[in-house]
Amino acid sequence: MNSTTRDKRPVILADSQFLVTETLRRLLEGEGFFRMAGITASKAEVVKWCRHEPDALIIIDPQNCGNLRADELADLKNSSPDLAILVLTHTVTPGLVKAYSKAGIRNVILKNAGKEEILEAVSAACAGKKYYSEEIIDLLLAGSGPVSHEPQHNRLTETEKEIVRLIAYGYTTKEIAGRKHISFHTVVSHRKNIFRKLGISHVSELVLFASRNGLTESPEYYI
Repeated sequence: MNSTTRDKRPVILADSQFLVTETLRRLLEGEGFFRMAGITASKAEVVKWCRHEPDALIIIDPQNCGNLRADELADLKNSSPDLAILVLTHTVTPGLVKAYSKAGIRNVILKNAGKEEILEAVSAACAGKKYYSEEIIDLLLAGSGPVSHEPQHNRLTETEKEIVRLIAYGYTTKEIAGRKHISFHTVVSHRKNIFRKLGISHVSELVLFASRNGLTESPEYYI
């Protein structure tokens, strides 16, 4: 049974990146349980809309919304206890995740998350349960530097490096499968693992990674 508009949970998308907010809007509206209360990159508008929709789900990249601080997110939570906040961001550090947790924000994922992970995180946030990306959990356990979209060259196997090289040179998934004598679906799986390991979501980022890490012979080609 479809929810009526009145029954649907309001959603506030707080991010300056159009592709991110548009993708999230389509994804959540397609689920049938949410309605868009607003899309903004303004800290002031987030505060205003939270007062108007105290039970909203906010999906926010604080860095792209006026550099909203963890203590300011805590103020929003304190003012509206039924508010659900999901941080969807490019980069986090152990200290920042701990600051979010102290502020009552225990739902943090990276922007390279796939559809299923985003929906799982949304569901957890709405249910008042914790949810962190696997990379963030690893970060907290290791207590090391930031998790971000900055590539990590040594995470890749030799096969993955070769596939990165071929992608950077413009080969399609089908062409790579033919050159490597593997199935199309195996290449797709390798691509997915590569993007996950490097924390990236676009081929352009992969091309830059290949150039910076010497996986292509002519960096000038990508300028």
